[in-house]
Amino acid sequence: MQIERELDRYMEIAADTLGIAQTKVETAIAETVTSKRRSPVARAAIDLFRPAKRGGNGRIVPKGAPEIPSEVVASFPDDVMLAELEESTEIERFDDAVVEIRATDRDAAERGWAGRLISGSVKTKRLPLKLYPTVDRDRLATRDQVRVEAIVESRLARISHR
Repeated sequence: MQIERELDRYMEIAADTLGIAQTKVETAIAETVTSKRRSPVARAAIDLFRPAKRGGNGRIVPKGAPEIPSEVVASFPDDVMLAELEESTEIERFDDAVVEIRATDRDAAERGWAGRLISGSVKTKRLPLKLYPTVDRDRLATRDQVRVEAIVESRLARISHR
């Protein structure tokens, strides 16, 4: 309920800013965010809410827009819950693991990082890493391995038969 109220408030702001009816904004979003685009949009939402949610009572203060209050952040599902909604995604949490750093890119947290996860009997191959936004990339790049909380997300490949 909290999220729906905030969404409606932001839709009103978008409509006022653009000088068009709110229904036109909603229609444009519905036409743009097709089923193929839902996953990237959901991930962007998760990336937006994750740092505030991680703190437990965080809020989001966008530049030039009203604050998203802590009650709304608290009601936002976490990334594991959202990923579980996708049929083709499997999620595994590791509360205490080691990542061996294999590739670094100090300029980008979204790409260029790779590592191997080790936790108990689980040892992965080299996998791409997506760093939490507050991670100090320069400091991390100096390490060979780090102790982490990690989420490994696996997507089943869709095979087309022709």
